[in-house]
Amino acid sequence: MIERMNASTVTASAGTSAGRSAAVTSGDIEAFGQRLTQLDSDVDDAGLIAQLAALEGLKAAAAAAQARVTVAFAARSERPCLPPGPVRSGSPAG
Repeated sequence: MIERMNASTVTASAGTSAGRSAAVTSGDIEAFGQRLTQLDSDVDDAGLIAQLAALEGLKAAAAAAQARVTVAFAARSERPCLPPGPVRSGSPAG
């Protein structure tokens, strides 16, 4: 279950008694997406409703994580670019 998200990582319970968290990688996200193609459809109505509720929560968490990653990327992209090599006095800096 997703516990906390920030701009650089999404953390999830690592299942340890110490309560440590492990960073979720893009590979983890892709693998989980693949697992979602194998949802158990052989459940009763209550099970289907529970799946829908869980997927809605997951969708909200994914949207929040995507927004944080987008903000982090945009902030990184706005950093000024420096020309390669030393800047000489009187030469244009950009």
